[in-house]
Amino acid sequence: TCEWDAATQEFVLHTPSDKAAKNWISQGYTAERGVVIADLVIGGESHGPHAFLLSMRDAEGQLLPGITVEDMGTKTVANDLDNARVWFDKVRLPKGAMLNKFADVRDDAYVQTTDERMRIE
Repeated sequence: TCEWDAATQEFVLHTPSDKAAKNWISQGYTAERGVVIADLVIGGESHGPHAFLLSMRDAEGQLLPGITVEDMGTKTVANDLDNARVWFDKVRLPKGAMLNKFADVRDDAYVQTTDERMRIE
């Protein structure tokens, strides 16, 4: 989930259980940045899946606090790809992290920014 924190004007990205971990194919184990699709929650109300851009590592290449990455292990093919599972433990994201072509947070409320609704296809 990615919950809007009105007090700090930030998003809080959190993996509530192992079942909610992100499976990331091709270079997920070594990625420096990522786009995460998470359920946007504002004021306790779910607004469905939305995209968030985030840095995953610092300048030295170390994972940022609250981010855990685990190699997905041996596969039947393509073992040279660094597939990974990723968890987020209350990672704080600035307001600008939300990719807001279709929707945004304004005055602590969900706002659709176009006539076209947000969709994940």
